Amino acid sequence: GPFALSPDLHTLTVGASSLSQLTVDATGNALAAVTQGTAFAAGQLTILSGGQVQLNAAANDFDQIAVNSDSAVVYDADDLSVTQLQTTGDATLHAVGALDNTAGAQIDVGGHAEFEGSQITLGTHLGDLVQSASLQFHSAGAVEIHADANVTLSGSSDAHSLLLESSGSITNAAGATIDVTDEANFQATSVRLGFEVGDDVKFGLFSATTTSTTELSEDDSTTFGAQVHSDSLHVISQGDITNSAGSSIHVTNNADFEGNSLSLGFQAGDDVELGSLSAITTGSAELSEDDSTLISGTLQSSTLKVISTSDITNADNSSVSVTGLATFEGNSLTLGFAVAGTVNLGSISST
Repeated sequence: GPFALSPDLHTLTVGASSLSQLTVDATGNALAAVTQGTAFAAGQLTILSGGQVQLNAAANDFDQIAVNSDSAVVYDADDLSVTQLQTTGDATLHAVGALDNTAGAQIDVGGHAEFEGSQITLGTHLGDLVQSASLQFHSAGAVEIHADANVTLSGSSDAHSLLLESSGSITNAAGATIDVTDEANFQATSVRLGFEVGDDVKFGLFSATTTSTTELSEDDSTTFGAQVHSDSLHVISQGDITNSAGSSIHVTNNADFEGNSLSLGFQAGDDVELGSLSAITTGSAELSEDDSTLISGTLQSSTLKVISTSDITNADNSSVSVTGLATFEGNSLTLGFAVAGTVNLGSISST
């Protein structure tokens, strides 16, 4: 028949071919597992108290799913929409087409959540709940996830573009790989990516909006996208650090950069305002700031160019060391008069 229950009454195997609706409700007498014999289709699939749900045939075709279980692995041959996903352990949703959720969906994964689809859109409706102990995603298209808790990216994640929003912090686990071809946009209380052992983080463009710190260590060059707004900013790049046209970079306190070179504020329509600037580069460091410019901490480069719409100065205890030419343009220039500050320039040009 289309259903088989194991002799111990703990495992249900689904063998049906096509159903408009299938509900497996083991509430009060929870199953150990729900598995399948062959691939099947269901317009609405509901599994309650399903134990370990393993519906991983590639040809499965579910329009909507609601799953409450210990763990879940669900494959779908085209688009898949989630009305409920609640597991105490891990959950994997693999859709060949788009993966999304219905309005008010509850996605609560106690363990690791892995989502795959041609595009992924989760948590965008009013009343949605999306949270998991850790997160992983795969898509050749756009990924947009709005999470109602801290987000820890774990394992390998990749997308063409990414919008990841968290009501808490966004971090990554040791060994995580995060590869976004185009723009990766993060919105959270804080962002810290790329500082764990063995991780690999690469973005086409990086954007972030946080109420506190934004920290990025990228295993490639770093280009800021549409917006970077934070209380403080720390960026380490294995290549050059730049911004794209139209970028808005607003940092209330210190913005600290480490890379081969730094060039910020020279693109059409951009707006760069930093509380203070620190930078260590092996090549040139260039900043065009739409405000006064304060150099703090350490600024070390082969050449330096600073253009400010107001005054240029350095903070107490700062160290400015430029091997070659240092060029300054602003309303006024005051360097070397701060308490315990040091300034060493190969040569200077000031306008």
